[in-house]
Amino acid sequence: MNPRYSLLLLGFCTPVLGADGLAIYTHGGAKPAAMACASCHGADGMGMAAAGFPRIAGLPEAYLERQMRAYREGLRANPVMQPIAAALTEDETRIVLQYVSTLPAPAYPQITRAAEARDAGAVLALRGDWPQGIPECVSCHGPGGVGVGGDFPPLVGQPENYLMDQLDAWRKGTRKGDPQDLMGRIARAMNEAQVSAAAGYFSALKPGTAVPAQTTDEPASKTANAAPPPSAAPSTSGFTPPAEDSLGDDPFSQLVRQGRALFVDTAREARPFVGNGMNCVNCHLDQGRLGGSGPLWGAYPMYPAWRVKDKAVDSYADRLRGCFRFSMNGTEPPVDGPVIQALAAYSYWLSTGARIGLAPAGRGYPAIPEPAGGYDLVQGQKVYGQSCAICHGTQGQGMKVGEGYVFPPLWGADSYNWGAGMARLDYAAAFIHTNMPLGQGNTLSPADAWHVAAYMNSHERPRDPRMIDGSVEKTRAAFHAGQPTLYGATVNGVRLGAGTP
Repeated sequence: MNPRYSLLLLGFCTPVLGADGLAIYTHGGAKPAAMACASCHGADGMGMAAAGFPRIAGLPEAYLERQMRAYREGLRANPVMQPIAAALTEDETRIVLQYVSTLPAPAYPQITRAAEARDAGAVLALRGDWPQGIPECVSCHGPGGVGVGGDFPPLVGQPENYLMDQLDAWRKGTRKGDPQDLMGRIARAMNEAQVSAAAGYFSALKPGTAVPAQTTDEPASKTANAAPPPSAAPSTSGFTPPAEDSLGDDPFSQLVRQGRALFVDTAREARPFVGNGMNCVNCHLDQGRLGGSGPLWGAYPMYPAWRVKDKAVDSYADRLRGCFRFSMNGTEPPVDGPVIQALAAYSYWLSTGARIGLAPAGRGYPAIPEPAGGYDLVQGQKVYGQSCAICHGTQGQGMKVGEGYVFPPLWGADSYNWGAGMARLDYAAAFIHTNMPLGQGNTLSPADAWHVAAYMNSHERPRDPRMIDGSVEKTRAAFHAGQPTLYGATVNGVRLGAGTP
């Protein structure tokens, strides 16, 4: 509830003893201070936009319970909700939250990162501002901000002033308690114009609509109070790819946009060639722009090149096709087909101004040394639980909205296979150290990055497609010998490498 409003609908304020969820919701709890939820959130739980009261209908019970606990413990400061949370008994809280979670919520459009981002709010929602440490909102809150799991609530359709108040509370520290201070860090990186733009974007989305009405036909960088495209800020790597608003409407620009859509939403846009739940952007953040995250502008100018993995001189098209075979655990698209052509065009455009054959700073994932005492799977499991499980699940299963993954699975049948670069401990550790948790790169120590990379890769995953005669031993000798990998190793009594079903 918004602290700026204290109006209660008197018809809902009579407490009811021994009430069920509906009765508590509409009449309140046993204590007078445990006033009715419907007073502010409406009989249907859809909130009151004019007053800034949020929708709570259909929110996950685990999320609602965590917020009530935060009010009780003072982690969320609100003069209306804190007394109510304190007055409700544990049983009343449990019962009413179960009821709220079952209230029907409207179906909002699942707008993906592949959608056009033409105003300031859309840029933040769909692209983020990575140079300022702001990932795109949909990377955690799901397509169109519809919400993911019990920790990432829906943003879409919430009142604009409520969203602004919450971002302001994160910035000021009057709202705390999110795992790893994820939202606190992001909100503190946002300026007032960005807070307003992001809140306005999500509040404008309505059930059944595709995108909010555009207030201008000008690109974001020319809009008043607009958040500039991420590439407009200097890159820490020393190379700045072109801004998206530099694209025109010519056939090449259209092909580049198609490549970007394939890159950020690969599992859907290139479905025939993807065999798991991965998207290119999972391992190459900021839509392939971010230095230290395998940026495309650091790869495209370096091909053709000899690759030990293939024991051949690969073209850039070969390199892209290999990603589908290994990281996507799928099928290589035709070298002259539309998928490779579009991805190559996008990579070429991002590399505008890069030196051919000269490895730029920020290319790939910055290598970090293996701990002097070696990696520790027990410590890795601990770090995973503290820093990774909130997004990727306690069993590495990832998190979905509908049929699509928002957070990719890190092991199991829907993850990358044993031939992927991320199955190497050194590559995985380098990526994790520089880029994870999302938006908080370089916060884990190099040693912990190694530990968690080893724990992640100590689980079975799809088999190496190069497997020889169904033999892990032969395949290890041919393709994994001398590499920092757990392929073929025995962990907890299981010989890794045979692959998941």
